[in-house]
Amino acid sequence: MSVDETVVYLIRHGETEWNVQRRLQGHQDIPLSALGLQQAEKVAQRLAKERLHAVYSSDLLRAKMTAMRIAHYQQQPVILHPGLRERSYGTYEGKRWDEIPGYGEGFRSHLWAAEGVESWLHMQRRAMRTLSEIVSRHVGERVAVVSHGGTINAILAYIEGSGEPRYKIANTSVTCLTYLAGRWNIAWLNDTSHWNGE
Repeated sequence: MSVDETVVYLIRHGETEWNVQRRLQGHQDIPLSALGLQQAEKVAQRLAKERLHAVYSSDLLRAKMTAMRIAHYQQQPVILHPGLRERSYGTYEGKRWDEIPGYGEGFRSHLWAAEGVESWLHMQRRAMRTLSEIVSRHVGERVAVVSHGGTINAILAYIEGSGEPRYKIANTSVTCLTYLAGRWNIAWLNDTSHWNGE
């Protein structure tokens, strides 16, 4: 590893009841479920083996609660940033996926925007702008960034050069990114080995 290479551990928040109910959360401030709290503790214990220089989080409660467990073991504060939020789904927030007419690939598309829904491209741009801001503060360091499934997918799509989300990002999964000399690399993604205590 180069002394100037920054390592970013990109973590999805723990499970919420709305995840289980398959409801669109968007910017709604939903807390972690009992299982989500257990998942947050497990990923925090996994990352406790690493020395992290900072812990960043979306300012939404489910991400913040997850980040607080990680920060506890690191003896670091949680730095909240609204740029790490999930995509806003406007008036569709709180609805189950099967309650939304035409939900599917068209809904996920960066071309799809209606009823106050934030566009895929806008969400991707704000996520990458925020991530670039974070790595500029932590050259050559290791940081944790707790965010959301859609946001993480948007970041991965940007790095891979694909136009659409490709992955089912698991709750409290860890994706490792590296950044050096203006170039992003995906070291590994969507790892949940800590669920089994590995």
